[in-house]
Amino acid sequence: MRDKLCVSERRARMLDFLVKRKESTRFELALEFGVSISTIHRDIIYLSGIAPVYTKQGNQGGIYISPEFRSYKKLSHRSRGKLSLCFNRKFQRRRKEGYFVGL
Repeated sequence: MRDKLCVSERRARMLDFLVKRKESTRFELALEFGVSISTIHRDIIYLSGIAPVYTKQGNQGGIYISPEFRSYKKLSHRSRGKLSLCFNRKFQRRRKEGYFVGL
């Protein structure tokens, strides 16, 4: 990305990037979005609060998004709200069970 994006645009595009790729690394995201690894770290912390984005350390480590997550951009506002509520309940339950590894 050559254009300088505002924080919210970068995070939205980062989420779309992860939805398409399913996994990445901090270094790869830093190169893609033209920001530092520290900025990527802060963005991942933020995104993990609103979407099922999580990290794994070590071999096979990286930044992942739950395979069940879908982008609802093409749906109507009402449909998005219903799906979001359903997904959030499932996500919160899994988070409580320790399914997602913290940063």
